[in-house]
Amino acid sequence: MGMRSRVASRSAEVVRVVVRELHLLLGLLLILFVTSEVWRYVGRLTPFRVTAVVLMIFAAALLVVVVGLRQTLQRSVVASATVRVATEILTFGATLFLSFVIVGIMSVDADLVAEWSGTEGGVIMVLGIGDPALVLTRQLVQVAAFLGSLGALVFALEVIADAGARHTLVHDLVPELIDPTGGDGVDDDRYEPMPLRPGDGPGEK
Repeated sequence: MGMRSRVASRSAEVVRVVVRELHLLLGLLLILFVTSEVWRYVGRLTPFRVTAVVLMIFAAALLVVVVGLRQTLQRSVVASATVRVATEILTFGATLFLSFVIVGIMSVDADLVAEWSGTEGGVIMVLGIGDPALVLTRQLVQVAAFLGSLGALVFALEVIADAGARHTLVHDLVPELIDPTGGDGVDDDRYEPMPLRPGDGPGEK
């Protein structure tokens, strides 16, 4: 039961970060998904090239995480925090990929795929329901993978750049984060010392 509650709590924290920090990104990715130029560019690439591009983007996201956390966390927790954040970023990218695949199957038929991408064929699977039939195409998979990897990269950049997002994702690994005077925790720029009032300084009465 404890394990389930921890997993649910972690999932809720990730969702809060995504909704708070990436709501504009999600809207932009959805706009890109229905933009024919994206389909024409990505859909015409060979599977090998798309795979190479997607892997390079994910590698860039992981590099951002590794370098960023080394500069903002104490050494004793860098490894565990890096694994956690990297896993959540990859999971976010995979979730985006699956979401776009589902949306594409439901809303983009074979004729529209051909029109947007400028390429015929590419049907991987015909589900046999609806008119026109719902299909899974190579072009859809490639576009979904490309947008999912872009989302993961932006998520990585946001987590490293925003102290609040870092705090939400790794606060339980770094006890000093709870106390802004800890000194060795995350460089959390949300905390600022309270200015002294007249009479509060040392030796003043």
